[in-house]
Amino acid sequence: MHQSLISSTMLSSFVLLFIANALIELAIATFLIGWIRRATEAVCLLTCLAANLFTYPIAYLAWEYSLASFSIIEAMVFIIETMIYRWTARCRWRDAVILSGATNLVTLFIGLWVSG
Repeated sequence: MHQSLISSTMLSSFVLLFIANALIELAIATFLIGWIRRATEAVCLLTCLAANLFTYPIAYLAWEYSLASFSIIEAMVFIIETMIYRWTARCRWRDAVILSGATNLVTLFIGLWVSG
């Protein structure tokens, strides 16, 4: 019998949490884009969505299967998304760090608040 990597419950949870995470991060990115001068709003928003599409599945599975600690997972997401913002949106390193840090901190705090 073939066992799936992701159960249907896990898949439902993943989809709902991904959508919530992406919408929150897109809202934060939209708010912060005003001072990012080297990329258009559309590029930054698409970059934010692409960063989430890349990092969220990896982070979700790493957490679900206890492949790394929460802090290690969050640190890796922050680093990868910073690089994605820097190279794709062509913003300065400082701006990429602020954008990645702000979006991830907000979703982290909301996640901790919601989970109790």
